[in-house]
Amino acid sequence: MNLAAKPSEWESSVLGVRVGLLVPECSPSYDDIRDANNQVFDVVFVSYQKWFYPAYGPIGLDHLYDMEAKVSGERLKTSCVSAISFPSSSHVAIAKEALQDSRFLRDRRLTAKSGDRYVRWLTEHRVYVPVEAPEGAFLVATDDPDGARRISLIAVAGTYRGQGIGARLVAGVFAAEPTKTVWRVKVSAGNHRAIRFYETLGFRVKSVSTVFHVWMNND
Repeated sequence: MNLAAKPSEWESSVLGVRVGLLVPECSPSYDDIRDANNQVFDVVFVSYQKWFYPAYGPIGLDHLYDMEAKVSGERLKTSCVSAISFPSSSHVAIAKEALQDSRFLRDRRLTAKSGDRYVRWLTEHRVYVPVEAPEGAFLVATDDPDGARRISLIAVAGTYRGQGIGARLVAGVFAAEPTKTVWRVKVSAGNHRAIRFYETLGFRVKSVSTVFHVWMNND
């Protein structure tokens, strides 16, 4: 099994360490990952496309549901969102508030840089906001290699939750991009509220993946 990771220039730049990305075909061991990548990377982000429980204490272990929705023309409504070229300080604050369970925040070596990662993600991609509360929520849409669109980040400020803004934001983005009929999102398998939210919008679980990261030294 080839466990040599590929370099991630984007992650390395944001986090300030040499980051490798690995999508193994079979369940890998910590020792094998380190043997294959030591002296090349400081840390390797692993995404295994099945359920997997590493033998001992991985950092930031998450099981994610990969969900997909097919949006037909009949479902599209008038768009109630607008695209912004640059996020405001309010959007940055919402992102940090909503993403407190990030696996990077659980790692003392990455905690200080994890917020920068989300800020840069916001500034480098198309951001949609609801016209009814432009400073209260946002959605970041990105492209998958096969042309499908992905909800890569979505967050609603605490004062606006429970009002249906998130659902209207997603529906508005669907309408704003009518030629994109396949949408995807990753949701933590333990986040039952988010799973139900996406199911009401037509998303269904297609597969599961396990993500974690491995440092090349134990210091």
